[in-house]
Amino acid sequence: YRTEAALMIPLTLRPVREATLTAAAETSISPDHRSIAIVEDASLPALLFHQIEGNQTVEPRRIDLAATLKPIEGYTGPISLKIAEWSLGSRYLLVEVVRGENHEFIRVDSRVDGESPVNLTGITALNISAALFSGNDSNAVFVLASGELRQINVSDKAVSAPLATGVETISLFGDGSDLAYVSSDDAMRTVTILSGSKKTVIRSLAKEVPLRLDTDVYHGQ
Repeated sequence: YRTEAALMIPLTLRPVREATLTAAAETSISPDHRSIAIVEDASLPALLFHQIEGNQTVEPRRIDLAATLKPIEGYTGPISLKIAEWSLGSRYLLVEVVRGENHEFIRVDSRVDGESPVNLTGITALNISAALFSGNDSNAVFVLASGELRQINVSDKAVSAPLATGVETISLFGDGSDLAYVSSDDAMRTVTILSGSKKTVIRSLAKEVPLRLDTDVYHGQ
């Protein structure tokens, strides 16, 4: 059995003007390559979304996050905003806003007629230090809060009981539904895979042994 296919390679590239910005501290393109999230000034709680529409020029849309932030009495210091990640469906974005010791994670809808931003820290009262979308479900977000791994249902504003404790770092891999995390106790540091409700311990090491966790997939598994 033999198949043949033609490989088409462009001989020239034609740049197309998409938008003119006064500044861009950070940019992130969506997984479907149809939207770009732009942080013009990381010291301001605002995002720009630019839709890539072929040869059409569409002006970026601004979303102000100031009203979404929790009031901090007496705080007059700087704000730092950074993009955390896109959802796999390319609709939602997680952004982190840092004010002093206060970290807030906000889910932002990139659609023109989308939902209002949701402050995950505000609806849960958790001290969240990391947040990741769970697979294709943009309503489910894994969070690391005060060493506890939990899952938030954004629509219901519900928070799970701790899925693990003593957690230091979290990362997703594969289709985004499997989560790897590093936890520790007084003597040991452990790498565990959480797939649904099943936990698989990969390895435990003495705490003094340096550890770097990288995750990937092999043959789609």
